[in-house]
Order: sequence, then structure tokens, then C-alpha cells
Amino acid sequence: MSRETVEVVQRLWDAWNEGRAEEAFALIDPDVRWTTAADEPDPQTYVGHEGLRRLLASWADMWQEGGTSQPTEFIEHGGVVIVPTRFHVRGRTSGVDIDSEETYVVRVRDGKIMRVQEYRTKDEAVQALQAAE
Repeated sequence: MSRETVEVVQRLWDAWNEGRAEEAFALIDPDVRWTTAADEPDPQTYVGHEGLRRLLASWADMWQEGGTSQPTEFIEHGGVVIVPTRFHVRGRTSGVDIDSEETYVVRVRDGKIMRVQEYRTKDEAVQALQAAE
């Protein structure tokens, strides 16, 4: 995996966190598959830009604007980039602040994000990758 692959993933997070959605979507393949964590209330795989827009809309329904997702590192591992993050959000209805962790496994092909799999922890992500090897 090249440094360019990691840079694509870094640019994606920068674009999201800076509110540049169209720039973020330009880095994502039109046929992307984004699978939410297994412990989510409704875990599923969102397909394509339209599917990803539905996922983002569901987040917007739950969380107030201004939440953050800050990567703690970008780890190259066997052809993917593992991105542990700390995020802070506030419930749209409850107003409750949530600080938590989540880890994303991101596959890039030809400079585009092709696949994202969410895990709760970095250890869970690494274990899943090792089991698949």
C-alpha cells in the first residue's frame, strides 16, 4: 500500500470535518459499500453515494450539528487503512453529550474509497482482519 492511499483517507476525514461534503464524495467511489458496526441499532450496508447520503441523513436526525470525528492515527495493515477515531456528538432530542471511540477499516482502489467497515474498537477491527486472512 502506498502513502498515497493513506493520504486519500486522511483527505476524506479532513473534508468531512471541515464540512466539505462534495469534496469528500469526490474521494468516494460511486459504488462504495459502507457497513455500520454490528452493535448499531440497525446495522446494515449502505451502497453507493445515495446509500451513504441516507446514512449521513440518519446521523443528522440523531445528532446536532457540530459533532466531531477525530482520527487518532492512520494505520496501514494488509492493504487497508485502519482509522481509530474519537468522536463527540450531542443528541438532537436529548441534548446529551456523547464521547466515544469507533474504528473504521477503509479500502482504497485507484485513489477512491471503495469499502468502509465500522468497528467499535481498534482491537476488534484488527481481530476481524486477522480472521479474514
